[in-house]
Amino acid sequence: MRTLLSFACLSAAILVGTPPARAGNEPDDHHPVVASATLQPSTSHAGDTVTLIVNVKIAPGWHIYAKGSSGPEIVTTLNLATLPKGVTAKGEWKWPKPDAGEEGTKIYQGEVTFRHTFQLAADAPAGSLAIACDMGYQACNASACKPPAKLKLKATGAVK
Repeated sequence: MRTLLSFACLSAAILVGTPPARAGNEPDDHHPVVASATLQPSTSHAGDTVTLIVNVKIAPGWHIYAKGSSGPEIVTTLNLATLPKGVTAKGEWKWPKPDAGEEGTKIYQGEVTFRHTFQLAADAPAGSLAIACDMGYQACNASACKPPAKLKLKATGAVK
């Protein structure tokens, strides 16, 4: 039976949960999913638009479930943390196109990137900028699924 996994997004990526997920580095069979988050551009000005980019690497032979997948598996979710003063989310997350999995499932394999755009207020204060998010998922291979895990990711930049 497949088990569930949860995961969160941060640039200084901190693991908060069980070992099957981790932030940074390269994925392997013990840690089949790794993630990092960055802001583009990393340096911006009041009134600019910035994008939070969450890059997820999945070990060969492993996959995570995409939004809209059918079945009992946990699909990938992304939830923003409280935004800093002067930062407003624009629209929704942009999800990559999934691959077709078994029995009507939709999956992500290899490397996938999720994006969310933000507007900085015209009077956004100068200084450091940090945007964080949580991401939930279930990592499986042909014979098993990893137990629940959670990552927290945070992307940092600067407002000039």
